[in-house]
Amino acid sequence: MNVVYHRLGKTLIRQNPNIYYLRYLCSKQTHINDVTEKANNEVIQKPLYATAHDFKKIHAKTRFSAKMCPDTGVKPTEFQRKMFILTGIFKTQEEIPEYVSPGTMNRLSDRLRVLFIIVGCVFFFTLCCSSELLLAKKIEQDKKAGVIVTKM
Repeated sequence: MNVVYHRLGKTLIRQNPNIYYLRYLCSKQTHINDVTEKANNEVIQKPLYATAHDFKKIHAKTRFSAKMCPDTGVKPTEFQRKMFILTGIFKTQEEIPEYVSPGTMNRLSDRLRVLFIIVGCVFFFTLCCSSELLLAKKIEQDKKAGVIVTKM
């Protein structure tokens, strides 16, 4: 059920308890005085544009399957094709079109950036932990040998 509210001279339509739409975003234009008179008599139309949920659902289906031409698309290199599969954007080599959209290439670079940061962090902490273990082992050997450290 739609409810019309007036706030600071703007008409708000409440279609969902948590979401308010400005009146000028709806498909039917009326004056504020007409809205107050007709609010009890008619149900105000929902907007004719797509909701965020519908847009995301449609966009998810077509975002990677859209065919690109040489003018609008980017031809990925062999390394980029392998990275598409590694990052999970495409499942197999055959799924990758000859030309992909620039948005797909941006998504690939974003995922590769995250992948390289994670690999770098793992490498860094592995190196630090292994050097710590080697240093502890060396100190233990020196203790057993009776080496006394007088200067640092």
